[in-house]
Amino acid sequence: MSLPDLISRLSAQGMPVVDREAARIYAQSHEYVLLCLFNDPKTFPENFDVAVVVPELLKSFPALRAAVAEPQAVTALALIYGIDTFPALILLRNGEVQQRWPRIQPWGIYQQHLQTLLNG
Repeated sequence: MSLPDLISRLSAQGMPVVDREAARIYAQSHEYVLLCLFNDPKTFPENFDVAVVVPELLKSFPALRAAVAEPQAVTALALIYGIDTFPALILLRNGEVQQRWPRIQPWGIYQQHLQTLLNG
């Protein structure tokens, strides 16, 4: 699966594909947002694992929203949010970074951090 296919699949599940400015606006418009940064799947094969996890996180945490960075915006957003490893999920609360998850993480890590933030 190519990067455009991966992004299209997530977009078809209701996740907006955002550029740098749209990412900022989206993150400030929702209390909790997962911003998804994906890069070349040949170099970063974990893209596919993270792409499977994100919809499951949205099902488990209904207050959470997600957006996918368009490929042209990934480098700029990575610099803004301090990301140097891909794929990455950035958890934002009202536009402010709460957590960064580089690469794929064990399900329990996502669950623990999200439960603490969303329920605490």
